[in-house]
Amino acid sequence: MRPLGLIIVILGIIYLIYSILFRKQVTFYNKNDKMVINNMDSYLKLQLCFSIIASLYFIIIGIITAITNINISYVVLSVLIFHLINYFFKIISKKRGYINYN
Repeated sequence: MRPLGLIIVILGIIYLIYSILFRKQVTFYNKNDKMVINNMDSYLKLQLCFSIIASLYFIIIGIITAITNINISYVVLSVLIFHLINYFFKIISKKRGYINYN
């Protein structure tokens, strides 16, 4: 069992707890001065869904990393995919009209 995988699982669990505790606030990685939120309730629900998906992704990647001998580059790739999930969240929020940018 690799300790790097356990660290990733712990980070995923911490992120899941953070997402649930602060589900009524815009999270720190989504805050932007140019962003205007048009529909706060729908935006926060969508944010929670994407946060749960991202944290489950981290937990699954951590378990896979802990069990198998995955190369460290795969772990770095998983962080990039995490940011890609957050980027898709912004795109979908804008497409649904929950946010606008000035």
